[in-house]
Amino acid sequence: MAVNYNMTTSVWVYYPIVIPVNAKDPAGLSVFQVYTVEGNAQISSTALAKLLAVDARQLEMYNLCSRECQFMVGDVLLIPRNN
Repeated sequence: MAVNYNMTTSVWVYYPIVIPVNAKDPAGLSVFQVYTVEGNAQISSTALAKLLAVDARQLEMYNLCSRECQFMVGDVLLIPRNN
């Protein structure tokens, strides 16, 4: 729960969660929100970062894309959040 942004204690089938692998203590890990891209077209990482008020470089790094990559409708992304 420590790395999932605003996660409640109830988790349902198909509820997306972040599970840190090989982490014994989540205290120093980033906190993430799972986000699904919506809309009618693709969106650049810079535009999405601005829309979600996050750092574009972190958005790209955690979602394994290059600078100014394009996300498509339906893409499921990790959004880094500050606690």
